[in-house]
Formats: sequence, C-alpha cells, structure tokens
Amino acid sequence: MFTLQKGAGALGLSAKANGDGAMSGLESLALAYQDIATRYVEKQVAAFETLSSVKTPMEFFLAQQKLLKDGLDGAVADCQIIAELTASAFTAAFRPVRKQIAAI
Repeated sequence: MFTLQKGAGALGLSAKANGDGAMSGLESLALAYQDIATRYVEKQVAAFETLSSVKTPMEFFLAQQKLLKDGLDGAVADCQIIAELTASAFTAAFRPVRKQIAAI
C-alpha cells in the first residue's frame, strides 16, 4: 500500500538517483563538447596552414573544397555523437522516475 511517508521517501531516493544520472550524463556531454572544441581548433590551425601553403589559385580551390567537405563530414559526425550522448543522459536521468512510477 502506498503511504505518504513511504511515497515521500521513495521520491527522495528517486530524486537523488535522478540527479546522479543527470550529472553523469552532463559530465559526458561536457567532455564531448570539450573534445569537439579541441579538435575544431586543431583542424582550424591545420586548415590555415594548408591554405597558406598553396601556390596556385587552382590548388587553393581544391584545398578549400576538401576542407569544406571534411569539415561538414566532421560536423555531422560530431552532431550524431552529441545527439546520442544527450539521449543517453536523459534516459539515465529519468530511469529512476520511470521505475518509481511503475512501482506505484
């Protein structure tokens, strides 16, 4: 039987577990964003070096096209990683709540 005190205690535990899951997910997201930012800076330095080393307009055009394609491919891959981590964080954060609701 569900009592107010039992329910309140269970909700308190659920809130703590929910917070722990959310923090773990947020830490993963923060690390992923940090990794993306670090790689972005490294790629920008490499792109600048590549573009500054070309000798002809045609080389510049080809290098620019390759950098654009690689940049777009990388952005799509990074967005997929962030989307997966975000979904995982929300799933982990709300798992205790779903268990609590199922127990009622």
